[in-house]
Amino acid sequence: MKTIKVVAALIVHDGRIFATKQGYGNWRGWWEFPGGKEEAGEAPEEALVREIREHLHSVKWLPADDVILDDIEKLP
Repeated sequence: MKTIKVVAALIVHDGRIFATKQGYGNWRGWWEFPGGKEEAGEAPEEALVREIREHLHSVKWLPADDVILDDIEKLP
């Protein structure tokens, strides 16, 4: 079985959650936290920094409320 290492972050600031909206693929339009696959030879911390930087072009700050939590709970 192939192992894929991934990283993700939940960043909260002033009661808001940092999230981005997926812009492509099967999950287009779904909200996601910054993160993704580690590249070969990359430490988890390095992967997370890179992934956050990649997500910054589509950053959205969402109010941390029940609506968002409901949406997150519906994710498969």
